[in-house]
Amino acid sequence: MPPLFDLIVADKLQVNQILIELHRDVGFEDSFSKVYDFFLAADQAKFRVTHKERNHWGCGGASCVEYAFTSESYLRVINESILCPGNADI
Repeated sequence: MPPLFDLIVADKLQVNQILIELHRDVGFEDSFSKVYDFFLAADQAKFRVTHKERNHWGCGGASCVEYAFTSESYLRVINESILCPGNADI
C-alpha cells in the first residue's frame, strides 16, 4: 500500500476511497512499525479513516480490522453536495 500512497502524493494517481483489512502479525516485532508506516503513508496522501470495524470472524477475533479510507478532497466534494445541493460536481 505505501507505493500506492506515494503515487497519490505525487499526483500520478487519483483515488477517492480505499477499503482494506489489516492483520496484526502476532509474534512479529516489526508488526507495529509496519502498521505505523501504513497509517503515516495514508495521512501523507491525505486519506482519513471514515469507518473501521473489527473482523470477528477471522484472525482469532481480535487481530483483523477492516478500514474505509476516504480522501480529503473527495470528502469536501461530498460534504459540499450535501450542504449546498446543485453546487458540487460528484
